[in-house]
Amino acid sequence: MEKYPKLLIAILLTLTSCNQIHIKSKNTAQIISLPDSSLIILNIDSKISFNKDFHERKVILQGEGFFIVNPKSKQFIVETNHGDICVLGTSFNVESNKDQLNVEVDEGEVEVIIKDEKKKLLRGERILYNDAKQLFIKRKAEFKHHIWTEEFKNDMSYLEKEVEKGGKKLHKRLKKWRNEIKNKL
Repeated sequence: MEKYPKLLIAILLTLTSCNQIHIKSKNTAQIISLPDSSLIILNIDSKISFNKDFHERKVILQGEGFFIVNPKSKQFIVETNHGDICVLGTSFNVESNKDQLNVEVDEGEVEVIIKDEKKKLLRGERILYNDAKQLFIKRKAEFKHHIWTEEFKNDMSYLEKEVEKGGKKLHKRLKKWRNEIKNKL
């Protein structure tokens, strides 16, 4: 009789995970188009997950990602192991590792929620949270993420030129994404 509860738990976990999309970047950054037309440039060795239906407009991030959020009436949430970032429509970078969280706003406004504390960030501002030191500091943005996002844009331009020789349909999609990214950065 003890086998059945374990089997039930295994079935529930399988069904729950079937509704989740998990994406992990390895040796290269990658672009992810979400169901609401928002874009994420996921940095190297980072991962995100979200529900297939994307009804809640929520992603779970481990690592670093640059977000270009499509404005909608419903809030967009980036959940990290340190706290949540809430937005309606904007572009921003989130870097979340074992010990700290760093959020920088390129455009628009975000709200960072850690434990019971909330801080709003505007364009050009940054929040740094350190778990060990329990620091929650607001500063001027450094935009270090522009280094790897520029590298990614250059890779996209190169790929676009290569693809231009072949598939026209894919070329149009890459060009659209590159222009959206270029306009937001």
